[in-house]
Amino acid sequence: MKRLSAVLTFFSLIVFTSCRNDDDGPGLTDAQQAAVDLAANTWIINNSNNNVRFNNEISDFNWDGFTLNFTVTADGATNGSYTTNVQNVTPTDPDGNDATDVWAQTEGTWSVSSRTALTKDGTAAAMVLTDTQLTLTFTVSAPPARESTVFDQEWIFIFTAQ
Repeated sequence: MKRLSAVLTFFSLIVFTSCRNDDDGPGLTDAQQAAVDLAANTWIINNSNNNVRFNNEISDFNWDGFTLNFTVTADGATNGSYTTNVQNVTPTDPDGNDATDVWAQTEGTWSVSSRTALTKDGTAAAMVLTDTQLTLTFTVSAPPARESTVFDQEWIFIFTAQ
């Protein structure tokens, strides 16, 4: 009888142990995972001749070395802040036009609603995000104080994870 009791105790421990819930809850949503992936890297423009397009053409502006960093507001958040080094690059074209208005701020806010949609300082952008590349496509609108509308077209930035 003692042997039967020991065997039953052993098997019941195995059954209860194997029924333990290892599930950590639901996984991240696409937007949450996109936020995590954005914040995981410093994003850089390595060769602006190939990786920055203006009005659907290769840009004449020199964006080499331009970086973009994202932080999330909290675990599980789909928004946060960003910083750039726009003050350290000179995005000018051969005519001397300065394109810093495209990324006028060295910091700002962002949010994502999916892996393909990002909003930067209130401007919607199409996004393609992989482990090694971030592509942002958005249109710049002229602020009232700026007279030139030379930059008010579609911009495409193809960043590489650093």
